Amino acid sequence: MRQHVNRLPVILATALVLAGTSVLAGTSVVAASPPDAPTATDASGPAPGDIPAVDAVVVVQKYGEFRVRFHADETPNHVAQFLTLAAAGYYDGMSFHRVIPRLLVQAGDPASRDEDLRNDGPGGPPVRLPVEETDRTHRRGTFSMAWRGHEPGTAASQWFVVLEDNPALDGKATPIGRVVDGLDTVDRISQVSTHRNRNPRHRVVIETIRLEPTPEDG
Repeated sequence: MRQHVNRLPVILATALVLAGTSVLAGTSVVAASPPDAPTATDASGPAPGDIPAVDAVVVVQKYGEFRVRFHADETPNHVAQFLTLAAAGYYDGMSFHRVIPRLLVQAGDPASRDEDLRNDGPGGPPVRLPVEETDRTHRRGTFSMAWRGHEPGTAASQWFVVLEDNPALDGKATPIGRVVDGLDTVDRISQVSTHRNRNPRHRVVIETIRLEPTPEDG
């Protein structure tokens, strides 16, 4: 299923109306398999003005929530991709599948919805977004789209939050926003016990991601 970028404002506006500002509240509208995931990108890419000014509030079971504000004017392709997936409920029920203490936490693999932690890590829709150039660097609190395997410039659905400055990630991952509230929640997630492959021993589940209008003073 392909959703062209000119539909993005309609998708998000509809989602914001449902249940106040809650995106598809109480519903998990997820793809049956990664290829069915919605995508907001096409060959020309979105114009920044096509992307609504919204924050993402990531609600994590047992841990709380954190708020992300986006750089849509600088990284429109990646922001549009993330917001379209979030508005469709794609991330609901996924878990954080990669945790490196004091460094980063990562999520966005559809395989992480089940209890089998061994298959988490490489999944996502068949989209490959090249890195978008920006002057922003990976500082503590940066919200960035991850690449697949050893191939930078292959972002699809996975994302991570940086917990300490890490400029080595610049040019490999695209920083699309920053955590403006709730970074202490991310810090707590980063302290969970993990296996040697960085998978948490127990699932840390994303309940939902709400999209809310960005405050005018934001």
